[in-house]
Amino acid sequence: MHEVLELILRTKDLAKAGDLFSIADDEIEKDCSSALQLIDETITQDDYVGLDGIQSVVEICVTRITSAIRETDSIEKHIDALVSVLKTCLQYDLESSSHNDSPHAKLVSDILSCIFQNYTKQTVIEKAAPVTVLFLDKKNADLTRNITSYLSLAVMNHAHLVAPHTDCIIRSIANGNKSLIKLLHPLNEAGIEHNSESVRNLVYLLIDKADNVDKNLTPEEREAIFDLLNKICCRHPKIFSPHLSILAYHLSNKKCVGVVLTMFDHVAKDHPQACLDFKERLMEVAKGNPATASQVARIMGKLGRFNEVEAEECIDYLGNQLGSADTGYLPLLLQQLLHIGQKFPELLKTHMDTVATFGESKEVEVKRLVNRLLQLLNTKSPEAAQQQTTGTGSRSSLSRLLGGGKRNNSNDKVIGSEVKLRTSPRPPSLASVSSDHTPIVQEQPYPDPIHQFCEKHLPTIKSYIDKLCTIIPLPVKCTVEEKTKKRSRFVRLYFSCTKRESSCIYPGQTFFTIKSKIPKLWLHLMFLNLQAKSSAALRLQDSRVSSLSGCWDWLQTDRNDSFVRLVTASFPSSKEQQSLRQELWESRFFDVITLEPMSKHWSCFMCNNPEKLLGFIKPDGTPGITGQLKEKKGKWKLFKRWKKRHFTLSGDHITYQKTRNKLETLNVSHIESVRACRKKPRDVPRAFEIFTDDGASYKFKSNDHKNVERWVQCLNLALSKQRKPGRYHTVG
Repeated sequence: MHEVLELILRTKDLAKAGDLFSIADDEIEKDCSSALQLIDETITQDDYVGLDGIQSVVEICVTRITSAIRETDSIEKHIDALVSVLKTCLQYDLESSSHNDSPHAKLVSDILSCIFQNYTKQTVIEKAAPVTVLFLDKKNADLTRNITSYLSLAVMNHAHLVAPHTDCIIRSIANGNKSLIKLLHPLNEAGIEHNSESVRNLVYLLIDKADNVDKNLTPEEREAIFDLLNKICCRHPKIFSPHLSILAYHLSNKKCVGVVLTMFDHVAKDHPQACLDFKERLMEVAKGNPATASQVARIMGKLGRFNEVEAEECIDYLGNQLGSADTGYLPLLLQQLLHIGQKFPELLKTHMDTVATFGESKEVEVKRLVNRLLQLLNTKSPEAAQQQTTGTGSRSSLSRLLGGGKRNNSNDKVIGSEVKLRTSPRPPSLASVSSDHTPIVQEQPYPDPIHQFCEKHLPTIKSYIDKLCTIIPLPVKCTVEEKTKKRSRFVRLYFSCTKRESSCIYPGQTFFTIKSKIPKLWLHLMFLNLQAKSSAALRLQDSRVSSLSGCWDWLQTDRNDSFVRLVTASFPSSKEQQSLRQELWESRFFDVITLEPMSKHWSCFMCNNPEKLLGFIKPDGTPGITGQLKEKKGKWKLFKRWKKRHFTLSGDHITYQKTRNKLETLNVSHIESVRACRKKPRDVPRAFEIFTDDGASYKFKSNDHKNVERWVQCLNLALSKQRKPGRYHTVG
């Protein structure tokens, strides 16, 4: 070890500690591991916490050592020694007091900073991650905040190395560190296996806390948790059986109801008994929200197979909807009735008159399902027929009722009837043979037209979307909202910046949103985009497809225009694409988000041009701009005139001098949106308009169009600083 470094560490002489910085990095680097071992011994001594001088010497030595490691790029050589010091610090209380930080916490902060500057190196993250996540439980706010950033970098490159420690991350989220929620999705994609404790912690996050509103999730955070829970539930539905009451609470939330019903569907498939207590609640949801009717019907089809009592109630629920069902919903109802009827066929009798009325339907699927139901009810086994002849007939079992049809195995046809369709997604199995060698007919699958369409046109869809994305940005999500006064519904589209750099004007969970007048085209393109990003053909049962289908059904534009017909139609033409671009231009979308030519990504102007940030940001980190503008003022619109004034944007306020002795101020937090004024898309803007939350608008003009662009960009940057996570930029 270098004599100066060893002398300082052994004597703890603070006066000589500064001499370390006169030694070359290469000389320090050779002895880093041995020096860290001495530091490890020093910080475990009883008097270390109470002696400020020793603490200062150790902190200086750690600073010099980490600096040498960084400059010589030797982190992999010394990672074991650094991790050893971190493990020692875990044994101590790192919680900060009101006066100062814990001395061990300062060392942890410096060492973690050195380690995670090398987050791209797999061996470093592999050794550091298991120890790093443990510091999340140490209740040190500054340390937790830094570790959250470090883990974000590590997950971005090596999610599979952090994934085994997801339980620690979820526990930290449950303790209030909501910033870690954004890591859950990539960690789940890395293939982690969740246990009942981690699921319980995630579910409990969904409970709103009346005594501590700050700990409640934002709508976007709640949506991210639900998305993760849905993926876990798909693989492990049994874990969710104890938590259905908490999930059911969110059935009244229109933004979450789709994914909650999908989770109920997963549980009902393997554990129907757990869902029986919520059957009436599910029926109420479908009645109040027609968009959810198809999902509830699928759940009823599974619950109805549990026992005869539940079957009777579910058949009545499904059968009573046949008369008012549209062409898109009718096949699903018939499919679920068939699913229950295969176990309790005689219970179908009460609704067979209604079912028979659809026997001449023009829809092939409907006609086949009706014939299958009629045949199911009329088919009896020889044993059942004998009981009927002797007058001792009783309610037949499923095997008896399905044993009457004869099957020709050579051509897979049923003699004397039509080819049968399976309603179960399971692959066909061999028919079981009864005592008289008559095979039981197995149900055939109900064909999914969406899956068939996507499977056939998958390469064409991907090619179409690849070209389209250079012309039109596609929304990341959409919601259907209702105007309370007019009782009309509209679609809100959410667009995000794909880069999300530190200077982004739409950071985190903030979006540019518009109210669309042509939702049919947008929903069609969103479906095609889902398929283009998926490696396999989508199905109607997929949660993402069901969400889009729910939006379409909730709009109730045309009862005969089903979602299946919408997404299997021809792709939007160039003329229709132009109408979408026009809608985006009218919303001033292209003022703030543009296509980056190299990456072909749609990003905000600050992410595409980070150099502009230097001209907008003041030394204190707040946006600012100043200059002369003309404001259009006047009591009456007809007599408004342009008045020249000097305006200043500083931080969160816009000020101008109305008179010599009077300053007017507008708070940026009251601004809803800023638009550059153009008559045509290619026009050079000479003016811009500010819209506030009280419905007022202010129009400004400049002689230089570049000055207008600078003001619009700087104001949008100021707005981004004011936006809270989950808030969106509303347009239209």
